[in-house]
Amino acid sequence: MTSAAAPRVDRAPFGTMPDAWRSSASPCAVRTVQASVITYGGAAVADNARPRRAERGCRVRHDELESYLAARRFFGAIIGRYANRIARARCMLDGTELRLDANNGANHAPWRP
Repeated sequence: MTSAAAPRVDRAPFGTMPDAWRSSASPCAVRTVQASVITYGGAAVADNARPRRAERGCRVRHDELESYLAARRFFGAIIGRYANRIARARCMLDGTELRLDANNGANHAPWRP
């Protein structure tokens, strides 16, 4: 029995956050859609989506990270505002501390465990 090679994920720089965290984009393709997924919110950014009878593709993306930061609408995000649990059931939103339901021990989970 031979072992399969580990899958490889290509990454390209996609911008730098104000706190110096660097976002990257990983390309993928499924049938007629060529896209990338960026590490900022797991946003899917379609480079070329061609519906069956369309003559031209469409671009559904911002070209740089700064546009995603300015819009704050989670455009293309596939994981929502947060994934997993929020520690101690508290978070900051626009300078205000929000207290959430501690429904997963001392933490808040978007799902019921």
